[in-house]
Amino acid sequence: MAPFTSRQTNYIRAIAGQQQHKTLICRQAETSVVPFSPPNLRNNTGADGAALYGLSWYLNNAPKCYYPGAPKDPIDDNMVNTHYGCCNLSNFSIHQGSATADDRGRMKLLHVAPVTTTAPATADPGHTHVIDESQYIESNFRAGVEGYLESTHMKLFCTLPVHSDTSDTGVLGSPHYEFRIIVFRNKLPTWNPDEAPEHDRQTVRDGVSLLNPNYDLFMGQTGRPRGFLGWRESKNLDLGQDADLERYKGHLWLGGAGSATAGEGDDMPADEQLFTTKDYMTMPLNRNDYVVHTDQRFFLGKEQGKSHMEKEFHFDWNDFIDTPANDVTSSPTLDNKNYNWQFIILGTSNSEEPADMKVELRATTSMKSGM
Repeated sequence: MAPFTSRQTNYIRAIAGQQQHKTLICRQAETSVVPFSPPNLRNNTGADGAALYGLSWYLNNAPKCYYPGAPKDPIDDNMVNTHYGCCNLSNFSIHQGSATADDRGRMKLLHVAPVTTTAPATADPGHTHVIDESQYIESNFRAGVEGYLESTHMKLFCTLPVHSDTSDTGVLGSPHYEFRIIVFRNKLPTWNPDEAPEHDRQTVRDGVSLLNPNYDLFMGQTGRPRGFLGWRESKNLDLGQDADLERYKGHLWLGGAGSATAGEGDDMPADEQLFTTKDYMTMPLNRNDYVVHTDQRFFLGKEQGKSHMEKEFHFDWNDFIDTPANDVTSSPTLDNKNYNWQFIILGTSNSEEPADMKVELRATTSMKSGM
């Protein structure tokens, strides 16, 4: 039997817990759902005045995606990254203690800097990223480049502010607050735009996915994927339209803009209609292309007898990492595993009252390092 390689030995040591350093990556956020009027929404100011509200954030990174009018070659310099964000739902700050970790809803829960020295190791002159033992290493840093990624735990706390109970706009005399939380990721590895220099033609050949949930998170009545901004053609139903490619149709949402701009084609397939707020609360998800972790509706308000909701999310990673980069998902030991989970909250009061729910997030990633 061949001896274990150094990487296999480190992995075994990681599972056995033989590390000297515990690393904890902590993130916090406090925000509110915001009024949301995507192009694929009908009657957002209709007779009942029921508006749609929403919020979105990412566990780690926001992946790069296709959009209407995008170049067929994703390596093309004209692939504009401001076209593929999740509408205007993710522009809020993520905090790391008193510092701001991100201002676009990316929690970066798998980003942590290693403490190393560039001096070659005596026993291994070819390995320059060795642990800097000359200084104390705090728990929010990694000791060296190797480690064992354990898990991420996130707690969500939603609170409905006090509203006037004299309103007679609701069906039963008061607003009916209804919310839906969706947690999902692409089935295939995704492309992180922050690491563009690391990606090349080989990345595309390896099968990186550029699907955009703004156009294909839900399933429409005709079996075509649909989203907030438009829809995506189906290879089975739209064969031969454009060399058998699944083109995106609908609007664009430029980064930082308050509304959508014109794209290509209609916002919905033929024989379908624009979504209503009720559709967004009940429309089935596209489970052909996405792994769905959570799809849950919950109700708050006077008629429900509660004003808050708590929910916890736990992700067991159990992966050995070996990378000098801050983003540990860049480690070659992960075999293109997808960590880019996305969270979306949608809500409505089914009346003229605002569904301005407050949202608090507390999340911690645990890992060991310093082998």
